[in-house]
Amino acid sequence: MSPVKSTSHSIETSQSRSQNSDEPGTGTASRLNDQSKTAFQAEYRLFLGITETSLACDWQPVTRWRMVPVMITMIRIAVLFIALAISPLVPAFEAAAKDKQPIVIELYTSQGCSSCPPADKFMGELIKRDDILGLTFHVDYWDYIGWKDPFARPENTARQKDLSSRLGLRHIYTPQMIIHGAVNAVGSSEWDVERAIKHTKNYPQTPVKLTHNKGSQLNISIPASATKEPANIYIIAYDDVHTTSIKRGENSGRKLSYFNVVRDMKHVGDWSGEAVSLNVPLTGMMASGRSACAVIIQSERSGHILGAAEIRLNHPS
Repeated sequence: MSPVKSTSHSIETSQSRSQNSDEPGTGTASRLNDQSKTAFQAEYRLFLGITETSLACDWQPVTRWRMVPVMITMIRIAVLFIALAISPLVPAFEAAAKDKQPIVIELYTSQGCSSCPPADKFMGELIKRDDILGLTFHVDYWDYIGWKDPFARPENTARQKDLSSRLGLRHIYTPQMIIHGAVNAVGSSEWDVERAIKHTKNYPQTPVKLTHNKGSQLNISIPASATKEPANIYIIAYDDVHTTSIKRGENSGRKLSYFNVVRDMKHVGDWSGEAVSLNVPLTGMMASGRSACAVIIQSERSGHILGAAEIRLNHPS
């Protein structure tokens, strides 16, 4: 749904041979060549495990025993080639598993938007994946048509406008998903979203480590990186799920659920490739009962996500 209606968006981005001087069949060179040829043929047949006897009759014990060392040699060679082929891949897989970072998907939605429920439901499926960090931002520009969204924040609308402008879009709409700050897709188009996820998986990422004990502070640790572009560090507080019975507006009479609902977002630091360790107070988030928080590193220039992580908040029992 869009103030300026837009129903679809696409993702953009002479062999030569030498001859012997002797004539065939004459001279010393010819005899030597014939002898070498005969010897080579014999060795070749032995290598393949084929003898004159084996060609004429059933396999004999002596023939089978002569084949054993040949077969063992062939097996050893095959094993060696396989080992050499896969050995460089083993540490690569381990490194990929250790350095794996989630793809950040931001859904811009509204309870006053009749086109949004399929996207809201899809977000509920996406956040079950280990490779996805999903965040739902409720916007406020549909509140005027009969139902005020309780989770809408003007800050969310401002963020959507900024990211959309960076992506070259001339207007904003719902439901919109922005994948890793780099690709735009209609939130209800699962195929487009999956294609965008695949497109951004190979983007360079910086690891982000979060530590939260039972106190009121979160430690954010970011190692030094070859990436030197200026970026902002944000902390985002969200609730796992909210279900609302909507009484007016385009979704009147429906009971809808929303996942990883963003309730607050703050800038907590700057980063340009150096190692960083920050301690961020969580007093407000803890007091408000927020379920979890995410930390993202976002490029000032492009808006792309350079690193991200999420963590559950440990509430005192």
